Amino acid sequence: MQHHSGETSQMTESAPNQKGSVWKRWLWLAGCLAPVAAVMAVILFNLPVNTAVLAGLFLLCPLTHFFLMRGEGHRH
Repeated sequence: MQHHSGETSQMTESAPNQKGSVWKRWLWLAGCLAPVAAVMAVILFNLPVNTAVLAGLFLLCPLTHFFLMRGEGHRH
């Protein structure tokens, strides 16, 4: 069985430019900035920590379902 390295290199070169990878970059950025925003809200607005944690837990469930079911072929 022969392996064509030219085909493999073309697939890996075009993969970072796909729409999905850009979406994942924004998702990682939002995921990293969310805890920073929560800490700043607690400090700047004197928000109680338990309120911030509770709000985060309420948002975590629907956001997780939205992002995990994206592209799976499910119609939720």
